[in-house]
Amino acid sequence: MNVPKIALAGDRVRPKRAGSQIDGPGPGGVFRYRNEEYVMILITPHQWPQMVRAMAMPELASDPRFKGAKGRHANRFELQAIVEKWLASFPTRDDAIAALDKERVPCAPVLTVNEAVAHPHLNERKTVRWVQDPLLGKVATPAVPVKFSAWPDRMELRSARLGEDNERVLRDYLDFSDQRIAELYASGVLVRDPTI
Repeated sequence: MNVPKIALAGDRVRPKRAGSQIDGPGPGGVFRYRNEEYVMILITPHQWPQMVRAMAMPELASDPRFKGAKGRHANRFELQAIVEKWLASFPTRDDAIAALDKERVPCAPVLTVNEAVAHPHLNERKTVRWVQDPLLGKVATPAVPVKFSAWPDRMELRSARLGEDNERVLRDYLDFSDQRIAELYASGVLVRDPTI
């Protein structure tokens, strides 16, 4: 959002850090549900009535602090406290998200890394990839989150073990002899995984 503004207005635009709340009409940003669980909510000004309905707090629509986009922006931290108190009233974060979804309020859970690794959608899309390592077994690794139909995923994925390619690289690219390579190992210049 700030990049086009800066491109058009130059140094007259100076974005400021806003913490977990966006610098906009909101409510928008990351809201604490409970403990270390969070929900991302990001509405546009015309979606404010939907947010009020989702929260079952019609009084917010007429509250002078939150009247209009400018009011909600100016009082966004007060609004954050109200939203977080409301979120915490649900038995689970999923229940809170369901209440927002019912009124078509744009929202999503903020996943921990553990939740992301186990998330079915991220696994199905191969944003989390599972690879078979000869020493460690099945291991999750992050993958490219953007997918293109004409760019298939590489299904085979493995990391070389320490020193696994030493001889090939030294022979093929530097024309080192077997004797020279042996000397480098003997002097400790080259090392490799002892299990290779």
